[in-house]
Amino acid sequence: MKKILIILCGIFISTNIVLAISLDEFEGIKAGTYKCPLKTEFGNTCTVTLYKHGGRSLSNCGDDKKNIADMIKNNKCKYEPDDSKYYSCQYAEGSCEVTLRKEGHSVTCMGTVPSTAAVLEQAKTGKCFIEE
Repeated sequence: MKKILIILCGIFISTNIVLAISLDEFEGIKAGTYKCPLKTEFGNTCTVTLYKHGGRSLSNCGDDKKNIADMIKNNKCKYEPDDSKYYSCQYAEGSCEVTLRKEGHSVTCMGTVPSTAAVLEQAKTGKCFIEE
């Protein structure tokens, strides 16, 4: 009985993981900025920015993400490559990812690391590994 319960829990967890992954409409789309002709209450151009390390930003796009992702996949949007710089900073008991963009920066850390301001400065001065 215990084995059956463990197997059923494993199947349930696996199914939920697959379902969660498949729900991301933008999965598999190359990082960069996409400008799509889309009339919304906010304007005539929807701007989607997809980041290399995951995450995205949508501006003036409304709520229909599937339609927007389909427009991108069907080459109906103007593409601008991601010109951000990505850095990895390693420490004895932690690590950080630093992203420098035109519009700002982000610092994400795990473990015991210096302050994010110090990590940002280290990335800017070449003391971290640049990612290709």
